[in-house]
Amino acid sequence: MFKKIVGALGAIALSAGSALAGPTFYGNIENNAGWVGSSSAGNATDFAVGIKGGSGNVGWYGQVGPQIQVPNGGDTDVVLSGKAGGSIGVSDKTSLYGEVGFATADEVDNTYFTKFGLTHDFN
Repeated sequence: MFKKIVGALGAIALSAGSALAGPTFYGNIENNAGWVGSSSAGNATDFAVGIKGGSGNVGWYGQVGPQIQVPNGGDTDVVLSGKAGGSIGVSDKTSLYGEVGFATADEVDNTYFTKFGLTHDFN
């Protein structure tokens, strides 16, 4: 599984770099943990490579990489995860943003998420 992930990351980085001029490549390590009441449900840590760019009031990004899932009381697993998103400035102080993402799974259904929101600068 890990060899597939590394191969996919390399192919994405090479194809994105040759097809797009001007975007920025980045690395991202992110941990997400969850609780039910005061009990830990576990956590997931992403080790992603990504690309981001934009012009004017529009920004975008996408990233992919292995995710280490550590459920409380379960077996640790390494899966592939990714997300893509963007933002659009609707005024000097207000932006709309959105994100979609996924994580693969070997023995259960893949998971997906969306996130949409609005930010406003009060300064």
